[in-house]
Amino acid sequence: MKARTWVAGAALLAASSSGCSRCNSKPVEQPASTAAASAGNVIRTAASQPIIPAAAALPPVPTEPLTAADTATCDVAESLLKRLACIASLAQNKRDPRFCDRVGQLSKQAGPQEPEVVRSGAATNACYRSIAFMRDDPTLCNRIVDPSMAGSCLTYFAMKRHDPKVCELGSGEAMPSCFLNEAARTRDPSLCLRTGKFQADCEKRLGSVAP
Repeated sequence: MKARTWVAGAALLAASSSGCSRCNSKPVEQPASTAAASAGNVIRTAASQPIIPAAAALPPVPTEPLTAADTATCDVAESLLKRLACIASLAQNKRDPRFCDRVGQLSKQAGPQEPEVVRSGAATNACYRSIAFMRDDPTLCNRIVDPSMAGSCLTYFAMKRHDPKVCELGSGEAMPSCFLNEAARTRDPSLCLRTGKFQADCEKRLGSVAP
């Protein structure tokens, strides 16, 4: 898993440590020893590097929207960046994508003086991705606005489950992007037929044309 996908979330959480002590923030990534101690199940990359602990048998995400009380501890932060960092931390702690929704809503209110990680929506995307990993739920990848990141999110689950059909859970460009990655990984040219506008690139990468 590429390290840059964690930059946005790490930037927000780093800000929370200096200005939102009441948010009970936790780091996005944990050392292997810490992760092993805190959870029996650890999500790993293809290189077998622990990324983030996965909680077993998590309850479904509540359908009702968050209330003001849910993020009250974060609303006192002195800046938008620190407020978003605090809410992203709550998302991590509670494994609840509704807090990522709130990060996205507030990010849209960001003025030109705010950091790029806030204005671009990258922090929101990173939040959704981390919760998708934590909940072991590939459908949450579809909440990621950036097609490339959404595709790599789905690819992670396809690799983990050894099943390219996971890519079918994607929407928009995420699905063909996932199939492109899976075709390259498995060296299966038939998957190029599922890559849409990326088909020519897929076949070029594999050095053959799908039957």
